[in-house]
Amino acid sequence: MRARWWVLLGTALLIPALVLLPRYTLAAEPAASPIRIAFGSCNHQRLPQPLWSVIRDRRPDLWIWTGDIIYGDSADYTVLRSKYALLLEQPGYQALRSAVPVIGVWDDHDYGTGQGGIDFPGKETSRRALLEFLEEPTDSPRWTRPGIYTSYTLGSGDRRVHLILLDVRFNRERPGPDADILGPAQWHWLEAELAGKPAALTVIVSGTQVLASEHRWDKWADYPKAKRRLLSLVRGRAPRALFISGDRHIGELTRTAGAEPVLYDITSSGLTHPWTDFPGEPNAGRIGEVVTERHFGMLGIDWQTREVSVELINGAGHSVLRQILPLAGAP
Repeated sequence: MRARWWVLLGTALLIPALVLLPRYTLAAEPAASPIRIAFGSCNHQRLPQPLWSVIRDRRPDLWIWTGDIIYGDSADYTVLRSKYALLLEQPGYQALRSAVPVIGVWDDHDYGTGQGGIDFPGKETSRRALLEFLEEPTDSPRWTRPGIYTSYTLGSGDRRVHLILLDVRFNRERPGPDADILGPAQWHWLEAELAGKPAALTVIVSGTQVLASEHRWDKWADYPKAKRRLLSLVRGRAPRALFISGDRHIGELTRTAGAEPVLYDITSSGLTHPWTDFPGEPNAGRIGEVVTERHFGMLGIDWQTREVSVELINGAGHSVLRQILPLAGAP
């Protein structure tokens, strides 16, 4: 493990990079070395999990779960806990957890039911199981607020990365023109987050794809009013923002057209069971090809060039999709 340290602002403590606590601002030592953030979704606890060693070889500073951490599909706490335990027993995942901080949010299968939303009666049970799995501190607001949304800040000044993890299940209504996904409290919180923490890069995690709109599966486009509100809010308050999403069992990169600034959504979905016979589907904003093999995502933030690389990486460790984007404040 690299001798990398984070400063816990507001205290006199230095803590090693393998510790990351919610609600605290973590600032890197002033060496300005690149930050590498790995992420992924759709991980069945009973299937082979060969990617963990490949992920470790990329030496990330952080791992983000973007949903479907397990296939819980239950409102029974004992069932959910046993399925998380199977994942925790995976040697490769154990090695990753010992080396880097792990944070995350759910989508539908770890929420407890496919396409689940505001009416799911087991959501408090699912909250308990997930937050225990993530070892969330007992005083974290994620235990009590209407949803498990949260944020983290890495770095400071013009080298700050703002991570926003949305909860797209707890308050999700049935799809419709005026239907909502986030709920009033989460919208209020998101507005405050974006207004109060300017960053070189804002990374917004959504278990559901944000930008792709032409397929028939779960997507923010099924909630057009909420999607317009989200994109308007992000464009108005985050000079360089990037969505990362999961759910689809494919990987792809989508960008907006027309309005500035351009927004991107990198979907990484298929840690254990990708859609290998994917028949194809339209996506007017897609950049590059769809990835239909096991893969994970990686963000590489280079403070010297003021750029972020966005990659999808397969089981052989090869980059199968890559895009370079400028950070806010880049010349």
